Amino acid sequence: MLPEAATAETKESAIAFATYWYEVLNYAYQTGDFGPMDAVTGPTCRMCSKVRPGIVEWNSDGRWIAGGLVAVKGAFTEFVKTAEGNYQVTTQLEQPVGFLYRADSSIEKSVPAAQVLADIMTVRFTDGRWNALDVDRLGV
Repeated sequence: MLPEAATAETKESAIAFATYWYEVLNYAYQTGDFGPMDAVTGPTCRMCSKVRPGIVEWNSDGRWIAGGLVAVKGAFTEFVKTAEGNYQVTTQLEQPVGFLYRADSSIEKSVPAAQVLADIMTVRFTDGRWNALDVDRLGV
């Protein structure tokens, strides 16, 4: 559930929303259910289009993903509105090792940990709520 701290058009709220967005991404990793993420994310999100196929594949036919949940270690925004009405939030992330399990409970493969990741999120506050228009990895 979206935290109260992420419901205003303020710098602190934009950061709280960005942190929440990774919570719903983690929920998708764990369940294959993108409903909560889609509710707060625009259709042109680059990160979403990169990770969605693998998450969907590994949460079907009795398979599942364990571990690998993204932790937000820091978030920053200058909180300057662009001409389009958007803001940018940069996040520093950590992702521990993850495992992709087959339906027979054997491990298909492990996904290595990433101790330092950085994403940039473009967000917009409209109709009293935040929406992530785009999320993309920095330095890739």
